[in-house]
Amino acid sequence: MKNIEKELKEFYGDNLLGIDYPCKINDQYIFLRTFISKPDGTTIKVEILQNMKLIYDTDTINGIRLISTKDIAVFKLISASSRLAKKDIYDLNYITDNNNLIELFKDLATKQERYNSEEDKTIFDLDGKVNPIQNPHLLLDFDNPKQGKSSRPNHSNDLIETVPNSKTWITTGIEWRAKMRSLYRHLELDFPKPKGRSV
Repeated sequence: MKNIEKELKEFYGDNLLGIDYPCKINDQYIFLRTFISKPDGTTIKVEILQNMKLIYDTDTINGIRLISTKDIAVFKLISASSRLAKKDIYDLNYITDNNNLIELFKDLATKQERYNSEEDKTIFDLDGKVNPIQNPHLLLDFDNPKQGKSSRPNHSNDLIETVPNSKTWITTGIEWRAKMRSLYRHLELDFPKPKGRSV
């Protein structure tokens, strides 16, 4: 991680707005957060995590290694289950328009079987197991967001700000629940009944 920090400082210089380690226990359990200022005034949040395992090969585009959409989706299944953020569900719904949710669920199960030793653990494992494989209901609880720990990656707010001609949050929620119904049928589980709201 020290090499990454050094490269960030050398490449971005004064445009790098500080470097923070919200979690720094050892080389395995470490998380770097920084902000990069662009010339147009835009600020980009960058979070770098250690020990994140992949199940698919990376793609290289213009000399930059990118993880696959399916690996991103598998990460999102875990994060959506732990921090219950609408932004994760919005991303998952977008990804599952072209990648079957049932197959991604199988990918997550494969990943957990393949990488289950102590040395495979990440900072997310420090909070105990939050597992959509054992509890898929977690992927439907996004209307009740949790306040994430400051030592873990989290969203500064849970507002969905869409660009023109993109899906609204209401449409996304409806589509996601429909995809989850298909997953529940595949898992032979009863889909949860809607919860009433007290007035």
